[in-house]
Amino acid sequence: MKTWLNWLAECEYEFKRIDNGEENCRVYDFGNGITVMKVEKGKGSRGGTVIVNGFTTFHGSVKDLTERIEELLG
Repeated sequence: MKTWLNWLAECEYEFKRIDNGEENCRVYDFGNGITVMKVEKGKGSRGGTVIVNGFTTFHGSVKDLTERIEELLG
């Protein structure tokens, strides 16, 4: 989670964190129909899920996750 939070702090993209009511999952809205779901602990916590206009892809590491976000927004 620390790598993810560091990337968020350093990235040049605007995003809004959304509280979806789950205590272990954070949702980030990057605009343009791009949403990221990031689990903090347990299964699936190393990567995250990117949702683009209803199409969902899972990325197994923060590196893969951030590369996908940069690909979409870059």
